[in-house]
Amino acid sequence: MSLESDLKQLTSIVVLFESEANAIIQDITVSMSDEGANASGKTVRSLSNNNRQSDYTYILEVEGDKAFDFVEVGRGRTKSSGGKGVLRGIIRQWIDDKGVFGSLNDAEKESLSYAITKSIHARGTLLNFLKVKRKIFTQHISDARINRLISNVEKQVQEDVREIAINSFR
Repeated sequence: MSLESDLKQLTSIVVLFESEANAIIQDITVSMSDEGANASGKTVRSLSNNNRQSDYTYILEVEGDKAFDFVEVGRGRTKSSGGKGVLRGIIRQWIDDKGVFGSLNDAEKESLSYAITKSIHARGTLLNFLKVKRKIFTQHISDARINRLISNVEKQVQEDVREIAINSFR
């Protein structure tokens, strides 16, 4: 058999990986909603299934934008001067997205974004400061889930090998 025909036989395994990656994205989406960690929904929308295949290797990969670095453990204090002020713009957008400061005018929102940004640069976010960890995505990458996927792949490989053997005798 050629590599191409072998890979065609692996289609059912690819479907298992694709399904699992999509389930992980769905589980993370629910966790973020449950934890109130998706003010605008931008971070959740950044999740993508980047599974890839090369020869006989298949990589299951779910990734999101840089904000995912901070979703579970918060953000530590800034080690330098804070760069070009990117955080302040993010905080200003967060204030609008959260909507809890609805009675503030634009100037007050700007002042609040400045104060929050200054505090984060000095101390980090509350999650980081209190050393609290939210289980947004780590809970969904468990040994049990990985073992279940491995078991399903093993079963699928057995079925595919059986199918190849049957077809070779026809």
